[in-house]
Formats: sequence, C-alpha cells, structure tokens
Amino acid sequence: MVKKRTSEYKINKLILNRWSPRAMSGEAITTQELMTIFEAGRWAPSAYNGQPWKFLYAKKGTKEWDIFYNTFVEFNKSWINNASVLVLIVSNKILFDKDSPTNQFDAGAAWENMALQAYSMKLVIHGMSGFDYDKARTDLEVPNTYDVLAMFAIGKPAPKKTLSKELKKKEIKSDRKPLSEIIVEGKFK
Repeated sequence: MVKKRTSEYKINKLILNRWSPRAMSGEAITTQELMTIFEAGRWAPSAYNGQPWKFLYAKKGTKEWDIFYNTFVEFNKSWINNASVLVLIVSNKILFDKDSPTNQFDAGAAWENMALQAYSMKLVIHGMSGFDYDKARTDLEVPNTYDVLAMFAIGKPAPKKTLSKELKKKEIKSDRKPLSEIIVEGKFK
C-alpha cells in the first residue's frame, strides 16, 4: 500500500497523483463533462495525425448500457453498475490504405489524455481489460479493420465504504516500478 506517491524525478502532480478508483456514486455525469473528456482524447498525438481511435459509449439508463455491461467479466460487473458511462476503445488498423503499426500506441495516448482530464475534473475513470473482446466486437458491430483495445468506466466519486469488502482492499493508490526496471540505455539487455 502506498500512503503518498513519490517520483524519482520531479513530474507534474497531475500525472503523479492520477489513479483509477472503483468507488462511484451512481450519479450521472453531464454531457458537458463527458464531451470534455472525449475532447481531451481528440487532442492526443498520433502518427501522421491519423487519429485512429474511436470511442463507443453508453450512458447508464439507456438501452445501449446493457450491451456494454454484458461484455464485462463478473468481477468488473460487481462495481461498474455505479458508473455513469461505459466506453469501448477501438483503433483503426489501417491508415491511408496501409497497415498502421502505431494505431494502438496512438489510441493509448488518447486514453491517457482522457484519464488525466477526468482526474483533473475530480471524476472517476477506470480502464479495464476484463471483458469479452469477441462479444464486444460482435455486439457493438466493430469492423474487423479495428482493434478492440480496452474499456473504461466514468462516474462521480463515492466513498470507499460503498464497495464490497474485497474491493475496499483494492481501493488504494498503487506504486510504480523504479525507473531502473523500465529503461535501458542502448540495446535491450
């Protein structure tokens, strides 16, 4: 458990303190808030400015919500029911009629922009890989020219006590590996 995050080198506090809680109130976020988050994703860098990402979403209480919700594994279903919006990230594998080897990298940059924007707005945003990728592709009619990458939930924060006993234990800011484990000068060693 990390009580206070510290970086080896001074970085922007927004980056250092951003995290992915699960406790959400069930209260709706506004269209303005949601579009502000998507707008942040729109401004991410991408190869040749191709912007290969698309974000499919469903607001709680709509007919589309169940389609998104039913793609998740049971563990994630246990807490996303209090989210306001569920989002699927997909990325076009083709750019200017050629394979785009950086499409997923570019979509990841857009996701990070959105995560930082939501955090700065004091909203909860939590990315997940725990869903059925094939079901999401089929049920949401994603063309085969797109990679199905990840899903995320957005909502208003709630106290940790609103979570199950198991999830309360996980509702903490995590640490990161030291730089020495993730960087290599020169050849891969």
